Amino acid sequence: PRSEGPLAQALAQKAGIEVHFVWPEHSKEQLIQAFEKTLTAQDAPFPTFSILAQNFVYEAARAEGYKVLLGGQGGDEGFMGYRKFFLFQLRYLLAHKRYAELAGFALGLARLLSAEMYKLGLFWHNRQRYFGGPPQGNLRLPEARLTLGANSSQAPWLRQMLDVTRYSLPTLLRYEDRNSMGHSIESRLPFVDYRVLELGLALPVHLKLRHGYGKWALRQVARGKIPESIRTARYKRGFDVTQSWLATGLGQHLQEQIQTAAPLLREVLNPQLNLAQTYTPAQMQQHPRLLAEAISLVWLARRLKR
Repeated sequence: PRSEGPLAQALAQKAGIEVHFVWPEHSKEQLIQAFEKTLTAQDAPFPTFSILAQNFVYEAARAEGYKVLLGGQGGDEGFMGYRKFFLFQLRYLLAHKRYAELAGFALGLARLLSAEMYKLGLFWHNRQRYFGGPPQGNLRLPEARLTLGANSSQAPWLRQMLDVTRYSLPTLLRYEDRNSMGHSIESRLPFVDYRVLELGLALPVHLKLRHGYGKWALRQVARGKIPESIRTARYKRGFDVTQSWLATGLGQHLQEQIQTAAPLLREVLNPQLNLAQTYTPAQMQQHPRLLAEAISLVWLARRLKR
């Protein structure tokens, strides 16, 4: 599915609530202005335009007069909603020769992959994030590196704790806090309540990953409360945004900013890199890593000017 709008509408009808959609069909100038506001609010690089989309949501909520919002951050970290946890559990079962469990788990994983065939290329491209290997990219960064994978001999819940305390959740909370407070909105996140997180971490893995589903326990609790089309969906979408924003004008804006700041960025860029051919809207649209690098370079250039 290219949009979760129909699912959001179905949930709103089931729950008897009113839903408002944000349609950021803005001009080039409006998109650039929104990007600049988001970069200022974050005061740090961000990897995708999903952070910009989140800011649009808070902007619209504030315009409607809302001062407090509920959000769902923490659900994936607390109840193993990310696809990587299937990989960690598969390796753990193999390492400990728990073949009886492995057979059923592999069958569920096959069902998951069949529901997300369109993302297999993305999974393969990101494999080195969890299997190690040399860092990818055009930036000359310090040698310190995060190890995002998991030791196959360790129980997956130990790696889950790192997502809660070090990797995923602290980063996402920072984005959320900066965007919400940038519009004077208080963001409340029930899944980050320490009692909910402790419960999620304490549950055995088979109550979080089961039959090709993540967050299994939450899906069982939600039975009858949300549409089955949502509760039983195996595919997973991030808070993604159409890359057409790059073609609309944001891509050109990023490219111009980088080329203007090239002298300031010499120390962090590969000397052989052709900026004019690398950070083009088309290249950034095809390779998400380049978009993350471009936003980082724009932010860094402004820091160096201070």
